[in-house]
Amino acid sequence: MSPHVEEQLRKFVPVVVAAWQGQHPSEHHDYGDVDQDGLALAADHFLAYKVLRAIRGRYDVTPERIEALQDSVLLHWEGNGMAGLPTRSTRVFDEERRRRAG
Repeated sequence: MSPHVEEQLRKFVPVVVAAWQGQHPSEHHDYGDVDQDGLALAADHFLAYKVLRAIRGRYDVTPERIEALQDSVLLHWEGNGMAGLPTRSTRVFDEERRRRAG
């Protein structure tokens, strides 16, 4: 990860975690993230919209590579005890598979 992206992550996560505190999950839009805590929400959002956007439109990323990347994300998500599921990231993976299927 580049130093620029690391710096963005260091600034982004505390803001999301702080914003999530004190809010009841039902106050949020239905993104399927009600089981996520602030840290999981920040990680999922950052991964989906900052990191995974790099695979969009790339001709050299095959459906098999997308599947392997998604498996890796899920494995590390669970292995690190993240709350809920990475719903935003899962949507990116699903959209890319559909787009490539034609």
